[in-house]
Amino acid sequence: MKKGKKNIIVTGNGKILITKNTNKKSVTIDGVKYYRHSNGGGLVAETANVAKTAYIGPYAKICDNAIIKNHASIIDNATVSNNAIVCNHAKIRDNAKISGYAVISGYAVICDNAFIGKTAVVLGRSVINGNTKLLKNTKTFGSLKSKKITPKKKRKKEVALKIC
Repeated sequence: MKKGKKNIIVTGNGKILITKNTNKKSVTIDGVKYYRHSNGGGLVAETANVAKTAYIGPYAKICDNAIIKNHASIIDNATVSNNAIVCNHAKIRDNAKISGYAVISGYAVICDNAFIGKTAVVLGRSVINGNTKLLKNTKTFGSLKSKKITPKKKRKKEVALKIC
């Protein structure tokens, strides 16, 4: 009986994981089986739900009960975990992390070292970058279309007159 080959994977936060290949199509990390996604080759936990039309890059990781739908892209060292949902044409890239019950939708882009967690919602064409952290009930609705902002008309001040 042959012993399984071991692989060493360095995660985005520098943690070293030693994995054991159970077969050519899957890998076990911390007791969880992952398979390579057919569109991009990224790691997807067997408990996660990822559409075939989504792109999961070769170094990206989808964990736990995360859901990736439609044409969403998870690339570079990005990670989506817990019960987070990424859908439509949203892009998660660089070292970005999405977790908790966060929802990323539309054409939103989450990049750099951004962290979206808890119950945060990012919609439209929002771009979240740098070391930004969105948590709890945070909601963003972005748009690339510039809107003309017109100042509100000033109301005439009503003066109360005292009548003696």
